[in-house]
Amino acid sequence: MNGITNPALLLRMSPAGLVITIGGRVDKILAMRAFVTAVKVGNLGQAANLLGITRTLASRQIKALEESLNTHLMIRTTRSLTLTAAGEDYFLFCEEILAEIDQMDAKLSANHLEVRGDLPVLCPKWMAERIARALADFVHLHPEIRPKLMLESQPMTAYEFLARGCEVAMVMRSIPDSRIKARKLLSLPYVLCAAPAFLDQAGAPAHPKDLGDYAGLVQPLYPQWLFRSGGATVKILPKPALTANSYAALCAAAVAGMGLAAVPRCLVQDDLRTGRLVEVLTDWQCEEQSLFIAYAPENTAPARAQAFVKFLPGWFNDNPL
Repeated sequence: MNGITNPALLLRMSPAGLVITIGGRVDKILAMRAFVTAVKVGNLGQAANLLGITRTLASRQIKALEESLNTHLMIRTTRSLTLTAAGEDYFLFCEEILAEIDQMDAKLSANHLEVRGDLPVLCPKWMAERIARALADFVHLHPEIRPKLMLESQPMTAYEFLARGCEVAMVMRSIPDSRIKARKLLSLPYVLCAAPAFLDQAGAPAHPKDLGDYAGLVQPLYPQWLFRSGGATVKILPKPALTANSYAALCAAAVAGMGLAAVPRCLVQDDLRTGRLVEVLTDWQCEEQSLFIAYAPENTAPARAQAFVKFLPGWFNDNPL
């Protein structure tokens, strides 16, 4: 941090402007820019104009730089600036350092504004194949994108995916945190199902109110099951035989005969078709859940993340679950 070791912030006000020191030391980057600009244009007043500061403040920055180095860098008169021997060496050093800083700033700015670079995406494991296909199609449109797909359970907090270093995340709940943006992608139909062997042993429930007596396979983020039929609505807290934050695990447990599971229909279509699972309470509809894509606010989200957010709804429309 520009050679700064003391975090104490000291501000000295003057009629000419603000001089900032940290721990009693000058902000060297600002002072180096004032010094280099003054040398290049040969006039302190013109340098100050280019930097958007007053001549007095530019002079103070250079003086503070000299004091921090304990040496004179230039001899200043009202009409000219003359570098000392130390000033000539330090000018070349500052010019190189500032050029590297500007180059890195430009690189990072370009990566933020252009659809290119690494795109870290967090999504549930059960969506891995679908999101991988979406990312492949996205890369066809933007060849300079390098996707990084992270397969984990659903974030427990709205901003957890950002803390994990991801720029977007697939989440199955609304985002109440105003610091996070979320766009709804689609509604996921759910189905209540169980293995035939489980139903042979426990019997099939006739009404949602009966489910309190059955072993349930429960997602902890959705501990309550809601069913609708006509104008009637029934909410049930199932008795957990297994709790898992992975729908893939709940589906596997249902096939193994551990209990009843309310899961996205797209995950068990093959199992329902082959008879490994049987739909239960067909006269009642399970509550649907919404799938969202979450991302940082648009003024901080890089262009690649914003582009993917805009791309994904159309992709799901063409490739429904």
